[in-house]
Amino acid sequence: MLELSTHDEVSTAAGWFMQGQVPPDGHQTRIQIPNGRFQVGRRQDVNCCLLDNSVSKLHAEFIASDFSLFVRDMGSTNGTFVNGIRIRETVPIDECDIVQFAGFEFVVGRICVDQSTRTQVHSVTDWMQTLTQFHKLLSERALIPHFQPVVQLSDGQAIGYEILARSRLPGMVSPREMFDAAERTNQAERLSVMCRQTGIEVAQRLAPTTTMFVNTHPSETTEAALLRSLQALRDFAPSQPIILELHEAALTHPRQLRGFRDALQDMQIGLAYDDFGAGQSRLQDLAEVAPDYLKFDMSLIRDIHLLTQRQQIVAGLVRLSLDLGIQPLAEGIENSAEAEVCRQIGFTHAQGYYYGKPTPHVCMKDEVDTTIKMPTQP
Repeated sequence: MLELSTHDEVSTAAGWFMQGQVPPDGHQTRIQIPNGRFQVGRRQDVNCCLLDNSVSKLHAEFIASDFSLFVRDMGSTNGTFVNGIRIRETVPIDECDIVQFAGFEFVVGRICVDQSTRTQVHSVTDWMQTLTQFHKLLSERALIPHFQPVVQLSDGQAIGYEILARSRLPGMVSPREMFDAAERTNQAERLSVMCRQTGIEVAQRLAPTTTMFVNTHPSETTEAALLRSLQALRDFAPSQPIILELHEAALTHPRQLRGFRDALQDMQIGLAYDDFGAGQSRLQDLAEVAPDYLKFDMSLIRDIHLLTQRQQIVAGLVRLSLDLGIQPLAEGIENSAEAEVCRQIGFTHAQGYYYGKPTPHVCMKDEVDTTIKMPTQP
């Protein structure tokens, strides 16, 4: 949501608008939504006529006032959606929300009478540009998988790579930019599945026998849907070693988690708990449903060589992990001092810029010794 002006002279709302592509020419059009009821449909007598058979004759209507806007579906065949979710009742709309009538998508904005007007309208235009790039990312599968080495601390060898998403599309270069847009349009799960698929497709060409760590998103909380996407990965790459990094927000019930782990084992896919220590503790999960790897969040690793008390706490968790038969992995190592402390307190594996930044290439085994740096031995 956009912030209103905080100047002493408070903005006065002068009306709402929606901006998007309108048939038949498909050009970007800004449509004013005056106060009162504003109807959208295929009929010629409605306020906004969308001449396409996917749109119902009377599809939806807005109810607008100076400072509020609502939309409701009027029994349309193909639905009215707000930020990717089909609505069944009257719902409130905010600036930069996305309203979709069948296949036609609009971004909502608000016009104000003071100087803040320019900023707000400009922000809606920026979001439209972001939305266009995001749709291009999905429709063209414009992801560029990058690979970051996971090393074994005993000898510095890369035992696998975590697959991370990048692209060259403006405004969609980093995972944060991609998933910010995906979350606002309720397509984070779709994007997460695409990241795994594209990553394994590239890995099959570059290193078909190398272990690949693939990620999940917090929105992937439906066990059946997640397993279906993983089975598709396994069917595509029957021999690729795969480790699934499970976000702590996903599959939190122990019984569900046990069944999920068993299904992964049937598919010969390993399990890692990601970002351990960053949020809610997974100590109970460790005891009841042990993963293959436990990835300690970088917030625990950063500057660990300077913090004796943290070293003691992390060392205790590492010992617990090892006692349970779990491989502890330190994330986010950036220098030799952090690397050496992690080796001393018992981490078996590590990852971070010190060992290698994400790149679109995978170093083969005969190249690892020249690319992976080992901490100085005492």
